Amino acid sequence: MTTSGSSDFSTNRNTIIQDAFELGGIVRTGQALSGAYLAKGSRLLNAMVKSWMASGIHIWTVAEGVLIPASEQYDYSLGTTSTDNATLASDYVETALAADAAASATALTVDSITGISASDKLGIVLDDGTVQWTTVSGAPSGTTVTAATGLTSAAGSGAKVFAYTNRIVRPLKIVSARRKNLSSGYETNLTLIERLDYRALPLKSSEGLPSQFFYDPQLTLGHLFLYQIETSITEIINFTFHRPIEDFDTAADNPDLPQEWIKALNYGLALDLGDSFDIPAQRYARISSQFANTMAMLAGHDREEGSVFLQPDME
Repeated sequence: MTTSGSSDFSTNRNTIIQDAFELGGIVRTGQALSGAYLAKGSRLLNAMVKSWMASGIHIWTVAEGVLIPASEQYDYSLGTTSTDNATLASDYVETALAADAAASATALTVDSITGISASDKLGIVLDDGTVQWTTVSGAPSGTTVTAATGLTSAAGSGAKVFAYTNRIVRPLKIVSARRKNLSSGYETNLTLIERLDYRALPLKSSEGLPSQFFYDPQLTLGHLFLYQIETSITEIINFTFHRPIEDFDTAADNPDLPQEWIKALNYGLALDLGDSFDIPAQRYARISSQFANTMAMLAGHDREEGSVFLQPDME
């Protein structure tokens, strides 16, 4: 017996829409969809997938982020249009100056240029403990990174240097956060608090190492509030968050979902089309049953493995 040796089956937006229209009997098998049908299907498909995010985020959308704090700031906006500096952990680069850099310097000698590219956002911890942000000018070479603007003040050898390419999308939820000491690498958990508990704090600008956080997702930019705040940047914030499922923008877009969800996409969209098209009751019932069975299987699969420990209360 021979097998394919591959497990990369996928589909794309227009194929999902085609299959859904055929499942509903709205078009014959192989019949090309009109532009209006494709547009309708695309709108319903995106709306359906977005609604799934509200039912409980899926394990493949759990991501790791990094926030580089700013001196004396407690409110950070998170999203692609933000001016604050938060990125995916996989996009984050941390190195250090290998030699002193004077005020106005642009050529910076660092321990390593690995992962740093032209036009990346570049942060340098200055001697006063603040972080100056600029961008990388040209491709780094050897151990030299060229900053687009000169340093506003000196930075000594060993000072941390940060680089990344893209800001994160707006998190739907931040489930945990840890502050990481830049010298030791040691991480300390922050306590997640509710909105009212954060609002009840008497002085939001209290200075010290962050110990608590509150996240408000809002519409376009999320807001991460830290308590307390750093004046001299010695720690960064690592956090675990739930990201949105990506849109279907073009005909060839693959789903931002695992292969196991392809059947659910087909039958779910066919079910939604039933509100706009005259799908016979018997066919609609079969589609509804198939969709429910598929989602039930996925609900059990879409969980992280972990242990539960129970013990009697002896008091």
